[in-house]
This record gives sequence, structure tokens and C-alpha cells, in this order.
Amino acid sequence: MIGTIGNPTVVEIEPNFAIKNVALLKVPETQNSYFLQYYLSTPSVIAKMQSEAKGTTQKFVGLGYLRAFPISIPTLAEQQKIVEKLDELRTESERLESIYRQKLTALDDLKKSLLHQAFSGQL
Repeated sequence: MIGTIGNPTVVEIEPNFAIKNVALLKVPETQNSYFLQYYLSTPSVIAKMQSEAKGTTQKFVGLGYLRAFPISIPTLAEQQKIVEKLDELRTESERLESIYRQKLTALDDLKKSLLHQAFSGQL
């Protein structure tokens, strides 16, 4: 609610801790928490909330705003399909990112090796 708008997290346990400056949305069993998390993480939703947030020094959205915030919710079955697909895409994206980082590291190592060889007269 205050500060970092657009950082939704699913809490799978019943919280027995204090939550301050955070909106806790209890999702009914007829809805998928992870669907809501993905929905609230979309750039368009984050941009909308940030543009409509109140405050000058530290932006915030109030509970009234969140209660009235429109959310298009498909059937539970459709929510589950969407979540499964988004989970698959996230996993694949993370795998590709890992490969990309490994390749960048390998290229950096190759560059250092070639520079070392060039400056030591080995080329």
C-alpha cells in the first residue's frame, strides 16, 4: 500500500505476524491466488496504480482504492490454465536467462584471454 506499489506476493500460510503498510488480500477458494499475483504484477496494473497513487513524498494506495480496483476474473478453470502457462513461460525465461548469463561470462573470459595473449605476444 505504501512505498513499493506493485510487489504482490502469495502468502500460503495464515499470517500470525504483523503486516504494516501492506495490503493483505484474502482470495476466496473460488479464485486462484497466483492468478491474482500475476494480474497485479502486470505493467499496466502497476502503471495504473502508480499514476493514481496519492501522496507526495511516499506514494500510497489506500484500502478504499484497492477495494474498488477493477479486476477481470475469468472462471477458476481458466485462471488455473493461465497460471500454468505463465509458470511455464517464467521457467523457460529463467532457463534462457541462465544460458545467456553463462554465454556472457564465457565471452568475457574469451575476451580477457585474447587480450592477455595479444599483450604478451602470443598471438
